[in-house]
This record gives sequence, structure tokens and C-alpha cells, in this order.
Amino acid sequence: MVREVIAIDVDTKIEPVLSYLKNNDTQIGIVTKLVQRLGKTPEVKKIGIITFEDIVEELLQEEIEDEREVDNLRGERKKFKNKLIYLFGGY
Repeated sequence: MVREVIAIDVDTKIEPVLSYLKNNDTQIGIVTKLVQRLGKTPEVKKIGIITFEDIVEELLQEEIEDEREVDNLRGERKKFKNKLIYLFGGY
């Protein structure tokens, strides 16, 4: 089954994103940013992803460990997750 993925503006607070993901039975969203250039039509750029797990981990301040992840991958995933958290830092 193919499901639609929500586009989440980078300035969106985390609580409504969590509610949307929970209430719409989806686990992932695409983080977007509106880019305006002088004399051009504004466009929406895709800049990352956010998952339900990322939000829960951030709220709990705990890493949810996946038994399929190896230690090396966990470190890389943590770096990437920290970049995403920076994008949503205003909550």
C-alpha cells in the first residue's frame, strides 16, 4: 500500500507534527522550506525527513535502540538526527 507523506515546514512546532503522525497512521514526514528569490516565484525545497521515532526520542531525551542497527550505524544516525533536531529547535 502506498501512503501519502506529509510535507512539514521547517518552522512548524513539533507538537502538531506528532499529533498528525499519530492520528493519520503514518511514521514519516518530509521537512520542507519555502525559498524566495528576488524576482522569482517562491519554491518549496525538500531539506530532510522526520520520523515519529525521532520526535518520541527527542521528547523522551532517550535513544530508541533498534535491534537491527549496528553500533557504527547508530553513531551516524545520531549525527543525522541531531541535524534534524536543529531544524526543529524552536519547540
